[in-house]
Amino acid sequence: MNSKFLDLDKGRQDAVINASLKAFAINGYKRASTDEIVKSAGISKGLLFHYFESKKGLYEFLHDYSVKYMSMELLRDVKGEPGNIFLLQKEVERARIQVMKKYPYMQKFLNGAEKEAHTEAAQAIEHNRRNLREVYESLYGKITANFLKAPADMERIRKLLEWVSEGVLQDSLKEEEVNFKKMEEELEGYMELFQECFLEQEEG
Repeated sequence: MNSKFLDLDKGRQDAVINASLKAFAINGYKRASTDEIVKSAGISKGLLFHYFESKKGLYEFLHDYSVKYMSMELLRDVKGEPGNIFLLQKEVERARIQVMKKYPYMQKFLNGAEKEAHTEAAQAIEHNRRNLREVYESLYGKITANFLKAPADMERIRKLLEWVSEGVLQDSLKEEEVNFKKMEEELEGYMELFQECFLEQEEG
């Protein structure tokens, strides 16, 4: 990446970042159109490639930026309560929603990047894939299965939480304007339901 991109005012930077995140998140690496990106961002194609040299360079920058930004928000806002995966997941979702208010397609982009099979794209971001996974493992490492009705179900519960999170995200992005309050309430509702289903209840 050409460092001159960082000399742009933040509004113009974010216009390029958001246009690019949306294109890659919706279409994947191969089908994402740089013509669509520059039209949405309001810059010329020549200027885009002046800043990033290639589509691969833009993708690599976006992933690096997204991993750093998301990691910062998660590590700052997610404290977690030992033993309760559902309360921790609530905090994770709140942090992600805060990110979405500035970068609506960042989480969807990161979800897609985890599954990206295009060789050029996958090679460009492999080192950062590990970095974000390590952040999540540091957060979920605070959790034990001791408080679950069936402790052996921990991995299946984590997978279920991933599916629910991604499903609510997909539905929210279909709306003309994302309703963040509704999104948060829906996710918290699922977490409360799962607590009742899977967590040992205190007697009393």
